[in-house]
Amino acid sequence: MVLSLQGRFARDKDATTTRKVKSFFFQAEEYHTDLKGDKGNGKRLRGRVSLDILAFELSKLVFGTKRMAPGDCCRPPPPSKYEGQGVEEKWHGVDVYTTGSPSSSSAVVFICDIYGWEVPQTRYLADRLAASGHYVVVADFLDKDYFCSPNPDDEYEGLPEWLDKHSKPQAIDRASRIIETLRGKGVKKIGVMGNCWGAKITISLLFGDKGVDAAVMNHPSFLTIDEVKAVKVPLAIHAARIDFVTTPEMAKEYEDILASSLQPETRTNSYVKIFEGADHGWTTRYDDNDETACQRAEEAHADTIAFFHKHLHPPAADTVTEI
Repeated sequence: MVLSLQGRFARDKDATTTRKVKSFFFQAEEYHTDLKGDKGNGKRLRGRVSLDILAFELSKLVFGTKRMAPGDCCRPPPPSKYEGQGVEEKWHGVDVYTTGSPSSSSAVVFICDIYGWEVPQTRYLADRLAASGHYVVVADFLDKDYFCSPNPDDEYEGLPEWLDKHSKPQAIDRASRIIETLRGKGVKKIGVMGNCWGAKITISLLFGDKGVDAAVMNHPSFLTIDEVKAVKVPLAIHAARIDFVTTPEMAKEYEDILASSLQPETRTNSYVKIFEGADHGWTTRYDDNDETACQRAEEAHADTIAFFHKHLHPPAADTVTEI
């Protein structure tokens, strides 16, 4: 992401911002030298900022908070009257929303974005997946500490500190335990879906033998080139045309990497789709009263359902029901 931002910044003429960005790039180079790769993502190292926070700060410098598209990244979704059809439980001390049949042969672990697992639009998408035959688990990896800026004039204020507080390794460990639990219940195929912040957790589950068979990322945040190169399972990335976090140029770069993957399953079964007119968060942050926004979200939902149906269901697929 840092390199992609550097290329985008080359078109900016502001000298003061140039000096600031060069300083951030210097920190990024030192950070990578010390870590010898991306192993320290999501942590602090001898007082240096994490790479996730660094990328966010660079984004603000390059694009400016006043120039970001409305709704980018941090604005919570509008109210919705939708009531989830699942139940709330506790797994390994973590609150989860489960929906669908526990006896299904396939399951999806849904790692949601920074405004949490209780959002009605998030639970609607989970219920849609359950209606297509999967057992779906939406976990609260944020311990009810959802992000909300304290400054009404700057929806991003406090985000770097919030990102630093929510440990990526802890979330990965919790997700891995949920996957192990599902395997213990006899689930044969498991998919993972990550939205925004959740995509950063999701991608770390796709490198090796983590028990994941396929994954979907909606409007992902803070992915690195090395992470995308390391993916070993079929992956669908749904990106927005209007997004400063994962720009269309970055999404195209991810597409090229997946298309040239050394893993046959990844190379032949992955795709990247850019949704025209969509901005970051559109799949679960739409207004129920906005017909165009709902249609755009439904398109992404349908693509997600089709992808998981292809890669998780056995030939004699479970019956799809309407909700």
